[in-house]
Amino acid sequence: MTINEFVRNFRAFCDNKYGTQNGTAASYANALRYLLAYLHIDQVNESTILTIKSIEPDIRDKSGIFYGDMLSSFEYNGRASYVEKGFVKAAIRSLREFLSVSPLPPASINDDIIVEAVKDSNIIALFKPDKTKQKFPLSRPIEHSYDIRQINGTAKDSIKRIYSGRKAEKYFISYLKDYLGLKPGIEFIDVSNSKDYGYDIRVFEYGIEVKNIKSGGFYLTDNEIARLLCSQTHLVFVDIDNGIWLLKNNSRWLKKVIENIKSVRQYCCANYDLLDLTDIRINFDLEIISEITEISQIGKTQFEDLLNG
Repeated sequence: MTINEFVRNFRAFCDNKYGTQNGTAASYANALRYLLAYLHIDQVNESTILTIKSIEPDIRDKSGIFYGDMLSSFEYNGRASYVEKGFVKAAIRSLREFLSVSPLPPASINDDIIVEAVKDSNIIALFKPDKTKQKFPLSRPIEHSYDIRQINGTAKDSIKRIYSGRKAEKYFISYLKDYLGLKPGIEFIDVSNSKDYGYDIRVFEYGIEVKNIKSGGFYLTDNEIARLLCSQTHLVFVDIDNGIWLLKNNSRWLKKVIENIKSVRQYCCANYDLLDLTDIRINFDLEIISEITEISQIGKTQFEDLLNG
């Protein structure tokens, strides 16, 4: 179903529920349309609904990755009030009611619906040097929540990580191509979907692992740790419309973090053998500041010198 048709039907439902005089129906319909545009969705189907339902908790989490990225995008388009005043959140609640009385036509189930929901061609992130604030996002205290939610947490987390991670990669690619003027396929290669490399970007013959750090932290897989320890890759931290930072693999801070991860896993294996600490979030503290280099305002030669140094 097209976006226009779907939003038109949703608007009619809201007109009937809230009336046509107070502007609520129009605000909810606009909020839904802008959310779909932010997600780069141009057709409404089962994967669209899965995506919207999965991000509902993240829209409520004002300290989270997704909320901050969405608010920045809406601000850029002059639509911040739709997020800040709760219209997007309220529109999703009304969308649930709408779908309960007007479900989408039956469609075949997509076996890879999570990947479909974050199709690569739909993820766009352009580097704009004039918007960068260059303020490195340190971590906030994290308190785990065990509240019951209406959606499958695994699906939600998968969509969020795939989407935010790939968006950071595309932002860095835009920086390389549009700002530094590097030639794709010659001076850098996007190898994130290639099984032959095991990292995200190859630039000036160096492997780069890109991390979205809007939340003030990141994760490392076992393979990423191994490549860092073997000096095969460097880390690039991206906070869209804020800054881009380079952390070399010889960083003392990074080596200490990796040793801490190993120690925690060894302790867990020895004492809690039923637990598997595959995902350990790495938070930023003030110690890292002296070891990172902000690169969003430097030139091509300076960037190459940093990698070679």
